[in-house]
Amino acid sequence: MSLDERAQHRATVDMIITGAAAPASTTSTPGSIDLWMPAWTPGAYELRNWGRNVTPLGASDGSGRALAIVRTGPSSFRVSDGGGGTVHVRYRVYAATITDDGSDIDGGHALLNGSSLFLAVRGQERGLHEVRIALPPGWRAATALEDDASGWAATSYEALIDAPIECGRFADATARAVGRSYRIVIDGAATVPP
Repeated sequence: MSLDERAQHRATVDMIITGAAAPASTTSTPGSIDLWMPAWTPGAYELRNWGRNVTPLGASDGSGRALAIVRTGPSSFRVSDGGGGTVHVRYRVYAATITDDGSDIDGGHALLNGSSLFLAVRGQERGLHEVRIALPPGWRAATALEDDASGWAATSYEALIDAPIECGRFADATARAVGRSYRIVIDGAATVPP
């Protein structure tokens, strides 16, 4: 994920789908891939239309051949002819309003709530999901996701969207209570060294 357009409240997501094939139970045409974004956020009990903020930029197969990507609903998309291999999908997300369940990106920080940012692959929701963010110079990231070699990993799409990511120049501290350790992150600490 790139935050190069953060001053315009935008993130660009490069999504790599492996083993891409339409599940037998979908109404997709053979070889197509259905992508969707929830109309909810874990812990927030209201309907949202996060898909309205998604602009597809393109899709291609493992050899670089362009694939068609079309919107099929308010928060759903279809990539044609995935062919069962690797598919690369690129899209932009607009995130300009700080809320308890959405994403907010600006020149000073990025609060990333997965349900308003990450598309899911229908039929692959229970698989491993990995996230990498190209952070601007001096920025750090904090999340409950598990660290992996170059980013974070979640055991499923549900686990991914249930772990917000805060990026920026924030203050943080660790507290212990009842035998557990808790990390506290406070945004707005632009003068705190990274």
